[in-house]
Amino acid sequence: MTRATGQALATLLVLLVAFALLALSAMASALVGLATAGQEGETVQAQEAAEAAIAGVLRAWPASRDGRGVAPAWPDLPQDVTSDATVLADAPDAAAAWASGMSLGDDGEGLVLRHYTVVATGQARRGAAVTLEQGFTVVEPAR
Repeated sequence: MTRATGQALATLLVLLVAFALLALSAMASALVGLATAGQEGETVQAQEAAEAAIAGVLRAWPASRDGRGVAPAWPDLPQDVTSDATVLADAPDAAAAWASGMSLGDDGEGLVLRHYTVVATGQARRGAAVTLEQGFTVVEPAR
């Protein structure tokens, strides 16, 4: 073996180690990207579950007014994805009732403008959780 052959072999081994380190670094970066994409997918599922809970409350309105449990809009949610919704309302005496009038059948009690807020939470695997709030206003008979 000549001196030039030995130097070429040493250079080749150094380059081989450098390429191996680059490959390991690229693999680690790809694994981090894969984990991040998986977590983002779980967060999207949690958000869709929370949106389904809000849709369930709005679909069942006014039965869901008092915060009774409502089935989610999608019956086919994965078992490890859960959703829950709570209905918050202004106090019944928050707004003075308007005088009865016109042809609205309000039993003479008047009408009130009441604001409701649905707070929904969706949870998926890996600790992904999303909380959404949807507010809306309804003109309804005073009670």
